[in-house]
Amino acid sequence: MEVRLNRLREARTEGWKELAESLEITVTMLHYLRTGERQPSPKLMRRIMELERENGLTQPVPSPMMVRETPGVYSVTRSTKHLNIVDLKHDLEQIESLARALRAKIEEVESANDG
Repeated sequence: MEVRLNRLREARTEGWKELAESLEITVTMLHYLRTGERQPSPKLMRRIMELERENGLTQPVPSPMMVRETPGVYSVTRSTKHLNIVDLKHDLEQIESLARALRAKIEEVESANDG
């Protein structure tokens, strides 16, 4: 975890205090993570991965929620039987993001047809 956090801090050109703020944790907790005294929670791990993706350190990891898109058909499936509220909230954010993108596409097509 120490190497991972160092790479993230360097990529963001931040100090440890700023990285802790970006991760929404205390500097003390960041120290514990760096030294291996604590392990990140699933929520914090997701935030670390998100910042790594935003800063080009990793490739996007497929979500357990799959969104299949074919012209005119959109469906969402989940491959697990046990659901977690944090995962569900994350999935909802992804769905809402897709919905915003679809609305933008619709508006674009409508304005092109009106013009």
